[in-house]
Amino acid sequence: MKRGVYRMRPALKRVLWGGQRLQRLFAKDAPLTDKVGESWEVSALSGMESVDLDSSKLLSELWKEEARHLGGHGHPPQFPLLVKFLNCEAQLSVQVHPDDAAAKRLRGASCGKREAWWILEAAPGAWIDFGFKPGTTADDVRRHLATTPDGIAQLLMRRPVKAGEIWHVAPGTVHAPGPGIVMLEVQQASDVTFRLHDWGRAEPGVGRRPLHIQEALEVLDYTPAMAPVAWVDASARTQVLLETPAFRLEARRIDGVCDALVRSLSVVVCLEGQGTVQAMKDSSALRPGTTVLLPAGASIARFEGENLLLAWIQPAQS
Repeated sequence: MKRGVYRMRPALKRVLWGGQRLQRLFAKDAPLTDKVGESWEVSALSGMESVDLDSSKLLSELWKEEARHLGGHGHPPQFPLLVKFLNCEAQLSVQVHPDDAAAKRLRGASCGKREAWWILEAAPGAWIDFGFKPGTTADDVRRHLATTPDGIAQLLMRRPVKAGEIWHVAPGTVHAPGPGIVMLEVQQASDVTFRLHDWGRAEPGVGRRPLHIQEALEVLDYTPAMAPVAWVDASARTQVLLETPAFRLEARRIDGVCDALVRSLSVVVCLEGQGTVQAMKDSSALRPGTTVLLPAGASIARFEGENLLLAWIQPAQS
């Protein structure tokens, strides 16, 4: 039977740069001794799939069985989004993502990796390395990586960040979030990442993570990268934060009862407050860290709560 609300259980990823903020902030199910860096809230990628709590089915299974109900008419063959929480306790690797054409050419992937960051927490003085300094060339990058790999940091634009900022990470943009940041990451359903530098870190029992320098050099964009593209407005009930060729990101605030139209597949992530959502006689409690899918077939959803702040994410319409 088709449902109106799909409650998702995330896949958690332990990483060198992670910590315990996701367990503390969003009650993610992992020991407080674990260095959790990512909570894949909505994912149909093999090995890191989220699970529908009511049916215990992987998201890829649901999509195979109910794509028309979930995604509507003209739905893509694969689930189109990947939504994560990230906890950056240390700086991430210097990396870049390809666009659709490059991902297909270099990796045989179905799509590239355009993404957006919603900064949820930023420690005093928090920063990200984002884009190259003006005038940087491919030869500069090659020279630094070949002689003094850590020196690539000298080529990057270091930018301060604050909670409430929205950053658009377009394909080709070099980036490396710094420590002290918790974010919601919205992206295409791809995990294709080309690492340029990983600060010499090694996984216990595994060794250093692979680099992908040649592939990265093929997709890097040296034009100046954009500063934050939006800021969350605490007074706005509905705010379109970002529209890209791959997805749309909104902030919605609810205090009381609100009926919302569901015109297409919607991923709804609760960031603040307490409440409920109901559609087609199905319902779910909402608290910080809760993620639900609202199918295109639901048509309308009723939200009720106090001081709810929701991230509302939809794939771009084909």
